[in-house]
Amino acid sequence: MLGDGKMEESRLFGNLYILGEWLYKLLFANLIWFVFNLPIIFLLINLLLAEEMAIIFTLLFFSMILLPFVFFPATYSLFSLIFHFINKEDVNILGGFWSYYQKNYKKSMKIGLLSSLFWTVLLIDFMYALQFSNDYLFYLFVLLGFFGIVYHLILFCTGVQMKGKALTLIKNAAIIMLQQPILSISLGIISAVIVVIASQWLTFLFPLFLGSMIAFLSILVFLKIYTSIAK
Repeated sequence: MLGDGKMEESRLFGNLYILGEWLYKLLFANLIWFVFNLPIIFLLINLLLAEEMAIIFTLLFFSMILLPFVFFPATYSLFSLIFHFINKEDVNILGGFWSYYQKNYKKSMKIGLLSSLFWTVLLIDFMYALQFSNDYLFYLFVLLGFFGIVYHLILFCTGVQMKGKALTLIKNAAIIMLQQPILSISLGIISAVIVVIASQWLTFLFPLFLGSMIAFLSILVFLKIYTSIAK
């Protein structure tokens, strides 16, 4: 009995150590990602405080310009880092992030340019629907935005799992998403719930865990989708 108790205690401490190690990795990776995105975060905070339409459009314009050059390379690096964590590879967090950032900057920037064009058009249409109080268009653009977010989560995962040029990865991500729609939609719903919880009640998650948590979840779901397609 005493031996069993020691085994249970040892197992408990082992699990706590693993949990602590994962929390440290996710926290550190998210903080680096957060710092890289500070210019966009600054614009978004001002956007939430803005009231005049001219200021809102100006801030949106500069945010969209920064997306390909700041957000996409940093997020690509975050997903790459989390992917290696899941594969239990020994990676220096800061050094690994910077290495992935430099290595994939051009490819992620090209993907970001095309993606920013999509989001710019969608936002303009969304603002149009709000201005003219068109409920049908409003919900249509919300739905398109939801699937756009799901697609981009899969796109980042595709980029770290597969090799290829930007256009090839964009095409492969669309195929993977369409082949497993239920899992893809589930990923979007869970990610949306995490964002809502973080924005409404646990705001500390934004700088500490939000990006890395969503990346971790996305990669786990993506690997399940990828395995199913491979079989």
